[in-house]
Amino acid sequence: MKKTACITWMFILQWNRIGFVGLEVFAVPFAGLFGLSGETKTLCISAIPIISVSFMFVGANIAFQGIF
Repeated sequence: MKKTACITWMFILQWNRIGFVGLEVFAVPFAGLFGLSGETKTLCISAIPIISVSFMFVGANIAFQGIF
């Protein structure tokens, strides 16, 4: 069980990193998908780093649900 939990955490952390880096790198193109203009696009781009940090909490939540 302990080995499975460790593997699960490693798997989840990898997906967290992919999501985090993906949102950070593609923040501007991602905001452009929605056809936003001016200040709304600026707000969206500034909110994306906050959203990408939430991937860490989501990943931990998923891992805990699978382990416990």
